[in-house]
Amino acid sequence: MMRLMQRLAREIRTRGTWGFLRFVVSRVAQRRSDVLYCMDLGALHAQACDTDIVVAVNRHTLGSNGTRAVEAAVLIEANHAYREALRGDAQLFALVDAHHQVMSFGFVLFASFYKKVLGEARDTPMISNCYTFPAHRGQGLYPRLLLAISHSLASQGFKRAIVTCAPDNQASVRGIEKARFNHVKTVESTIVLTRWIAWQKSTPASGGGG
Repeated sequence: MMRLMQRLAREIRTRGTWGFLRFVVSRVAQRRSDVLYCMDLGALHAQACDTDIVVAVNRHTLGSNGTRAVEAAVLIEANHAYREALRGDAQLFALVDAHHQVMSFGFVLFASFYKKVLGEARDTPMISNCYTFPAHRGQGLYPRLLLAISHSLASQGFKRAIVTCAPDNQASVRGIEKARFNHVKTVESTIVLTRWIAWQKSTPASGGGG
């Protein structure tokens, strides 16, 4: 109960009162539309990657001196909930500047209900919850982040990775496509109580997709 109350308090601080109420309503019945993209990780050898400015946080590095600054910058407010997932198989990647300040970050998730929504297997890495801090926007960091994460996943032996965005999020669409992810399909869903799919429609990408 205490953990639930702490999470509710974080959500209210992050979203504000009206934003929190909308959040609660969305958890009862949520209509969402997701554009699914995938990456063939075996085709990365010809693409450049800024691995020298990437900090990776996972169950092996969580809490270490090398990742502590990234954790302090990222795992706050609503993102604090990801700390427990990072003790399992989730991963966090951050692009940092010359002063080791976080510019952009994203998570890789395996245990996610939205894998079921998207029709994807649990063992497919899903890049999610990416964010670029306002001071660093407009520098093309999102596609660089996606490529850095993809290179790391390839080095871990994964053959395929996915990422999604809302159809009207043109900035994300441009970043994902610049990183050479392939458009697979658009999935429209109605989710009840964040656990059940009440209705769903899937539209394949024109031209086939990945």
